[in-house]
Amino acid sequence: MRWFTCLALAALLGCQSTALTSARLYLQQGETAKAREQLLKAAELTPNNPEVYLELARTYGLTGEFRAMAAALDQCARLAPKPKLAQEAGDMRRHYWAVEYNRGVTLATATQPDLPSAKAAFQSAIAIDSTAQQAWRNLAFAQYQLQERSDAIASYERLVTLAPADTAVLGNLSALCLQEARYDQAIGHLERLATLTPRDFRCQLNLGIARERAAADAYRRAAEGAGDTAVARCIRDTFAEHGQPLDDAVQVFDRVSDQAAPSCRSLVNQGVALERSAEAAYRAAVELAPDAPAAHLGLGGFLYQQGRYEGARDAYAKAMVLAPDDTDARYNLAMTYLQLDDDSHACALLEKLSADTPDNGSVWRQLSIIYARMDRVADAQRAEARARELGQ
Repeated sequence: MRWFTCLALAALLGCQSTALTSARLYLQQGETAKAREQLLKAAELTPNNPEVYLELARTYGLTGEFRAMAAALDQCARLAPKPKLAQEAGDMRRHYWAVEYNRGVTLATATQPDLPSAKAAFQSAIAIDSTAQQAWRNLAFAQYQLQERSDAIASYERLVTLAPADTAVLGNLSALCLQEARYDQAIGHLERLATLTPRDFRCQLNLGIARERAAADAYRRAAEGAGDTAVARCIRDTFAEHGQPLDDAVQVFDRVSDQAAPSCRSLVNQGVALERSAEAAYRAAVELAPDAPAAHLGLGGFLYQQGRYEGARDAYAKAMVLAPDDTDARYNLAMTYLQLDDDSHACALLEKLSADTPDNGSVWRQLSIIYARMDRVADAQRAEARARELGQ
């Protein structure tokens, strides 16, 4: 029995050796299909031979079947080959990865970029080595350029698992989630980014925006869920359309909250909590960068939406001091003055804007209203005519 076993083993090894040798000869002759056939036979006979999987990976690489090649190389590595064999397997993987990655870069940066083909090349590079961050970065950017936003988000999220402390990746991912109205995801990524960059006011500013928009989305869903009821109307009037401080809105809702379903109340409470945290983020941005106009503009916009016009006025005024040529700051401040019934200050700002941006129909429309209230009839008529001419 022992002799029979040994003879059988010898026959098996001989068959495997013949298949592997034949495969190598076929590869030298460029007969890739025949080489693969022999290697698959060898893999069945001796599934623990790393050389078989190395040569099999070579055949897949030659035909551009990179996922299969990577799987064969992984199997070769799992079988703990000799150092020389491991080096050869690693060199093969790096070679093919570099070829596909560089092909993608060339296609993406050509005078006339071929982004679909570049994307495919980066995907091939990832199939070869899914841990290489550069390919994921470029794939995500190519997908973004191709308007494949969901795919780009998925690629960036994969990249975050590979580089959890990469602030640029988290910044791009959170911005993309904001664009796609994925507010919960954006908030999560921005909060993570805030822990990595605690002095970055832009992160806090974006966090305020994400939380504010998430709050508005929660109110919208609460109103939709309440149907055509007094509760729904209250939510829309007090939260969705705002125009009053948050604490006042909460008090108004409390009067009808007993008529609301638990899910509706939960969404409103979620929105309120998000708004409070949004304000904290906006104020943190101002504290971190008191000389940054954008920080004051963000806070001003938030306070304006809540009908807290004095606070909005102060924030916009600070932004205008820091950036006197910023037309957005000037216009927003003018609108805030109008809410405060301060026509004189609003008029002065809008007249300056009409000179600096003569084609802004909104400015002329607001001027016509103010002039009419001031009994400046001729000026009101002139401003109204200009607004109509500009489509306002």
